Parts: sequence; structure tokens; C-alpha cells
Amino acid sequence: MAEKRVYLVRHGETASNRSLRHQARSTPLDARGVRQAALTAHALAALPIDSIITSGATRTQQTALPLLEAVHCPVVNNPFFEELRRPSVAVGKKYLDPRALWAVVRVYLHAIGVRAKHSDEETVSEFRQRAADAIALLASDPAKHLVVFSHRLFISGALAIISGSAEGSTTAFLRAAFRFGRIPNGSITELSYNSARATPWHIERFADTRHLSDA
Repeated sequence: MAEKRVYLVRHGETASNRSLRHQARSTPLDARGVRQAALTAHALAALPIDSIITSGATRTQQTALPLLEAVHCPVVNNPFFEELRRPSVAVGKKYLDPRALWAVVRVYLHAIGVRAKHSDEETVSEFRQRAADAIALLASDPAKHLVVFSHRLFISGALAIISGSAEGSTTAFLRAAFRFGRIPNGSITELSYNSARATPWHIERFADTRHLSDA
């Protein structure tokens, strides 16, 4: 089987990133994020891109737009690649706002055995399964060069799975995901996949930001 390449791109910067707020799906890029999107497109446009996948968030779709304009390939909006869904009470609030902080802490408490959801959030178990389903979808996709525009926590969770370090409990998954947590806006993480290898997925480069030097 020919080797597949997958490029995981975190969306460009938003005002909520700068102010450390939990974001809505409709949060747009700021001016720096728009520039990051253009630079990311320039870095990827020379590759033989077969397909582009985005989450449904405005910020990922805006980040994908310059590449779409450059390569004119199929694009799919897929909910598998959404960010971990926080409790809706946290959206728009700063990370350290007491209401938001308690809501998010409940998400992680649930993951380590406290069996009480806060409200309408996605559990860590649900998130892990979704990330695993997304990785399986990428492996089965016939395209040989795919670009996925997604989010920091989703990318870190996906990397935890393909690295093999997320086996077992949800706590192990969280620890593995946190190890991959430093994923800047606009960065590119390149993966290779070959089903003939003992470990089919390899991380070729992680959170590369060299293309953003002018941002």
C-alpha cells in the first residue's frame, strides 16, 4: 500500500484565544489568524493535496479558505473533527471565571470516576471514541494527501491515540493528550500512514510553525 500523508492544522488565532476564553463554534479569526491562514495555505499549496476536511467551526473554515482557493480540491465538513465540547455555560467566559472553571473541572472529574456530568458537555470517553473514529476514517480514506483543519484539544487527543499511549483508562488518555497539548495556532502536524507497517501511523513533524515567521 502506498503511504498516506495527513496534515493536521490547528485553526488560526482568534480574539478568544488571546483573551483566554472558551470559544463558540461561530468565533471568527482575528487579523493575525487570517494572516496565519494565508501563510499555512502557502506552505501546503505546493503539495498534491487530494482532499480537505474541516470541523464545522467558523474559525477552522476560515483557516481552510485560502488553501481551498489555491488547490481547488474536494472539501468535507465533518463533525468528527470538532473540538471537545465544553458545557455551554462556559462558552464566552474566561478560563478562570469560577463558573467556567467549575464546569470544566467537572468534565475531568467525570473522566477519573466521578459519575456526574455537569450539563450538556461531551464526556472524555465520548471524546476519545470520536477521536478514534476520526483516525479510522482518515486511515480508510482513499486520498493520499489530506489536510484536516481542526482544534488544539482534538489534535492532541488524536495524537494520543495514534501514538499508542492512550490505551486503557480515560485517565491514561488524558495524560497522553496533555503531553501533546502545546499546539500553536496555525501550526502543521504531519502524519504518515501505511497499513503494512507494524505501527501504521507515524508522527513526521509536530506542531510546526516555521511557515508562520511573518505572522
